[in-house]
Amino acid sequence: MIIYDLSDISKNKKGKPDYNFKFEDICQVYDGSEKTTKDGYIVRCAGVYHYGQFSPLIFKISSFLEKGFTSENDWIMNDFDALIKACDNRSTLILDRGFDRGIIINHLLINNY
Repeated sequence: MIIYDLSDISKNKKGKPDYNFKFEDICQVYDGSEKTTKDGYIVRCAGVYHYGQFSPLIFKISSFLEKGFTSENDWIMNDFDALIKACDNRSTLILDRGFDRGIIINHLLINNY
């Protein structure tokens, strides 16, 4: 089983001076725990759960402002392709409701994942 999810790392402004401007490609991310947007990064993470052991496969800190960014969907689909290939097409993806977008479902079906 491959577990894949997106998360965020957010930077809270506390006091002066505000050092957020010094972080490369810092962008607006949605902080689900506080239900608001903040300066931060997207975290793309995946791991394999096999016989009671969890092993990380992907842990990428990403930004919507980074060079070459096209879309969050492209990140996800590229990650899926790499994960399935690394597991020699022998895996089950475990995803939450955020991955039920049509473009993601189509990618999974077309590639027989």
